[in-house]
Amino acid sequence: MICCTLFIALLGLIGTALHKLGLRPASPLAWRPEAAAPVRFSWTARARSFRYAGRGLATALREEHNARLHLAAAVLMTALGLGLHFTAAEWARTLFAVALVFIAELLNTALEHLCDVISPAENPTIGKAKDVAAAAVLIAALTACAVLATILLPRLLPAANAICGG
Repeated sequence: MICCTLFIALLGLIGTALHKLGLRPASPLAWRPEAAAPVRFSWTARARSFRYAGRGLATALREEHNARLHLAAAVLMTALGLGLHFTAAEWARTLFAVALVFIAELLNTALEHLCDVISPAENPTIGKAKDVAAAAVLIAALTACAVLATILLPRLLPAANAICGG
């Protein structure tokens, strides 16, 4: 809950900085004029929002090397899960860990793009913000590794003991 509050505050600070630099559009949704005015619920608008999200995911996978590495790790975890016949609880932990890494990576990518717009020149404070966002991805990835270890070690240790004669 605290992280969400801090993230919303960060977005507000970024918006304020953009406005002060004169880079903020008149409407927060000016890049999508059809969404600028509130409209009634429509399935077409919902489909469009999914298309925007898909475009964002595709952009991250196309442009970010680490996003592709995380995707490869997710595919490996899925293959391990299928091969080792994970239980429902193990699948839930695995899916949560994979989602955590992707969410952190996508937020890091979004923050980096925003920072590059705010300050194209090298800026120590922007550098710190980018480093902190990258640290969040690192923590998420290490957590995913720990989750996988809690699933794999209990399965592999008995096999290793049997092979090694322990």
